[in-house]
Amino acid sequence: MSHVSVLLFHGITPTPRMHSEISSTLFSSCLDLINGLEIPVRSVKECARAARPADRTAVSLTFDDGRESDAVVALPELQRRDFRATFFVTTGLVGTQGFLSWKQAWALVQAGMEIGSHTCSHPVLTRLAPDELDRELRVSKRELEDRLGQSITSLSVPHGFYDARVIAAAVSAGYEHVCVSRPGLNQLPLVAGRPVRRNALHRGTLDGALVHMIEPDRGTLWRWAASYTARAALARVLPETQYARVRQLAMRYLARRR
Repeated sequence: MSHVSVLLFHGITPTPRMHSEISSTLFSSCLDLINGLEIPVRSVKECARAARPADRTAVSLTFDDGRESDAVVALPELQRRDFRATFFVTTGLVGTQGFLSWKQAWALVQAGMEIGSHTCSHPVLTRLAPDELDRELRVSKRELEDRLGQSITSLSVPHGFYDARVIAAAVSAGYEHVCVSRPGLNQLPLVAGRPVRRNALHRGTLDGALVHMIEPDRGTLWRWAASYTARAALARVLPETQYARVRQLAMRYLARRR
């Protein structure tokens, strides 16, 4: 059975400060590894339409938030290797410091990249009233389509929190694929309306772990599932701010251990 490992990136910088950021050196190492392994690289949209690779795990590269580094750092590195990727843009942040301008977003489109929505204001979707949820999904989609002239069929869920109501609202708003932060592999081709699992790279990711993120073995998948289950349980019982604090402390502890 063919699968795709969908990798998740946020900001890319020479000296990462936030846990979600990675260094430009690690980013280049990741792309070089994929290139050397000759693994098929596809956008999220292509994963729904392309033929299945023979006995290999394909890779999809996704970028959340619409950071300026998407255009300044990621795009040249992708073009150098003839890779396509999916960039999820938070429309309310376009043009603000550290984020893409509309001109830069258009440059991604011109380079053959897929653009997806990351909502208007990056809220926790599970906490929104139905009308607020609908607005975040539909308004961001419409603005991206109007400004970039590209059909927007992929959505990335901010903060990684989602439930059946969020998935149903996304499908109703016209999205085919909803990318989440739950780790794991996805069967190819992607099925419309089914959450797309992603494997996040972050500041503490080591070079030696890259191959296990691209082509995870059973042990890696088990550890991911256990970690996600624990985090999801905490998120359900703790207030949002308290959960964020606990997660931040855990990340600092793990970083020190490395």
